[in-house]
Amino acid sequence: MKNKLLTLSVFVLLILSLTACSAVSGLKTADETANAFMQALKDQDNDTSWNMLAQNIKDEVGDSSTWVDFTAPRAFESWNFTSTNVYDSEAQVDGEAKIGVETYNVTLVLDLDGDNWLVSGINFNLKE
Repeated sequence: MKNKLLTLSVFVLLILSLTACSAVSGLKTADETANAFMQALKDQDNDTSWNMLAQNIKDEVGDSSTWVDFTAPRAFESWNFTSTNVYDSEAQVDGEAKIGVETYNVTLVLDLDGDNWLVSGINFNLKE
């Protein structure tokens, strides 16, 4: 009986550790995607940033030429993400970004699409 209980306990611990590793991996991947998206905005690499968008954002924007108009004033010089929260297949990354002397609050929502995170929500607000 003790052996069965010990085996069951070890099995449960292994499952919990795999789940924890998966959550940490998701955090890293969502954060990397958010940073890559901001870098594409900084570089005005509109093809890359357009391809990082979820279909709902593409539908709202309309087409890639309208996306160019959106990104033009958003070539952030620097940014710092202070929070990444992952909930199953959705993540929210929050922080700040700067252009010149202006600081913006940044929130990016990402949806997991297969093995890739896509940006499904964007919010840039001038910090007061």
